[in-house]
Amino acid sequence: MLRDMRVHSHTRTLYHTGAYKRVRIVTIDGGRGVRQWLSQLGLGVGDIVFVKRNAPFGGPILVEHEGTEVAVGRGIAEKILVEDE
Repeated sequence: MLRDMRVHSHTRTLYHTGAYKRVRIVTIDGGRGVRQWLSQLGLGVGDIVFVKRNAPFGGPILVEHEGTEVAVGRGIAEKILVEDE
């Protein structure tokens, strides 16, 4: 169950976002450790990221935020809810 009641039906996980899409992070459905780790990478709720690559066969998702590229594993990407920018 999602903790953030502001999440709408047009949101999806970062895992389900195709390449070359610009999206806004709506919520992070993970514990403190997940949110802290993403924060150290420079990613947080409200940030706009560009999905550069969504690797096939379980590979990481490469996103760009403020000029920095970050590879996010599939497990974490499933916990990040986004909406189109």
